[in-house]
Order: sequence, then C-alpha cells, then structure tokens
Amino acid sequence: MENFSVKKLIAFAAVLLPLLGIAQNTKTVLEKFMAQMKNLKTVAIDFEYRYENAAEKADNRQQGQLLIMDKMYKLDWETSAIYCNGQLRWTYLKDVNEVTINTPSMVEDGIFADPSMLFSFDEKDYQHKLRSERANVEGKVVLEVDLFPKDKKTGYTSIRLQVEKATQLPVSIVYYGKNGSNVTVKIQKIDAAIKPTPADFTFDVKKRPDVEVVDMR
Repeated sequence: MENFSVKKLIAFAAVLLPLLGIAQNTKTVLEKFMAQMKNLKTVAIDFEYRYENAAEKADNRQQGQLLIMDKMYKLDWETSAIYCNGQLRWTYLKDVNEVTINTPSMVEDGIFADPSMLFSFDEKDYQHKLRSERANVEGKVVLEVDLFPKDKKTGYTSIRLQVEKATQLPVSIVYYGKNGSNVTVKIQKIDAAIKPTPADFTFDVKKRPDVEVVDMR
C-alpha cells in the first residue's frame, strides 16, 4: 500500500510540475512584455488591421500607423485619423474633410477607443495560457499566449497575443469576438526612436479653415 501511494504521488507530481512551469512561464512572458511596452515612452507602430466575420462574409484589411506618447496618441488610417492630446479627441474624415471634436470620456468602448492601452494586459484581468513557442514565417521565435478576460461583459471571448522572444515586442494580437467578429492587429514595424511633440497629437483647426467642424463637447 505504501509503495502504491508513493507511486501515485510521483505520478501526480510528474503531471503537476510541468503545468506549474507553464503557468509560471506565461506569467513571466506577460510581465516581460508589459515591462518592455512601459519602457517605450514614445513609439510609432505600423500595422495591418484585419476585420473578419464569416456570417457577414466580411474580410476587410487596411494599413494604419499608431503614434503614442504617454497618454497621447495619433491613429492614422487611409481614410481617417484620430488625434488625442489627453483632454480632447479629434476624429478627422479625410474623404469628406470633416473633423468631430469630443472628449476621450465620450468615446464608445472598442479596441481602438484608447490605443495607448492596446498593448496593456494586466495579469489580474485575465486567465492566461502559454500556447506555444515557435518560429514564424519571418524566422522570429514567437511566444504565443491566450488570454481570457475575467470580465464577462467584454465584447470578446479571448485574445491571442504573439510576442517576439528576443525583443519582448508584439508581433500580432487577435481579438475573438462574441458575435463572430474577429480583429487582427499585425505589427509591421516598431520605431521607438521617434521624437514626437505635443503638437503632433492635436488637430489644429485654425490651420485648416476649409475643414467642417462638428463640436460635440
């Protein structure tokens, strides 16, 4: 009986220890990733945005650039741009030459509602699992982590984060929506040497007298 109990204990440990190791590795990956992103006080990120919904037969892609300095950001798309200096937010529609002014608190929830928080994944808000460590098509060794939000009111069921192991910088983020809509943000370039000024995050209406202004403050 004693030998049997010892065998059971050894077998249990053999199963449990790898699981504990994976949990610890996942936590370490997230901690290193978050620390690296916090170190980037200013950063410009070129990315591809992809929206997919099988039921709607939708598969839309567009290029974007995100400029961040502390809590200020500029999000530049092909047909629109969003400027936020922390107090005000300007949404500029390039094709109709119209800008809407509001405050950040008036903005609806969404992945890009506050792009400065796009790469912020607080461990206490998610269940997490290290999915794999592998080389991607570019030859980078990538760590893949699945995150499951504890807040069930969020509009997505899970997030898949890919981080380059050597740099701890993001490679891609996939949001799996509850309504079947999935959003992928694939990072193409990260420039941490850029030196923006506060003026880069303000849409100066005075310099564009021809623009139509919709002030929602």
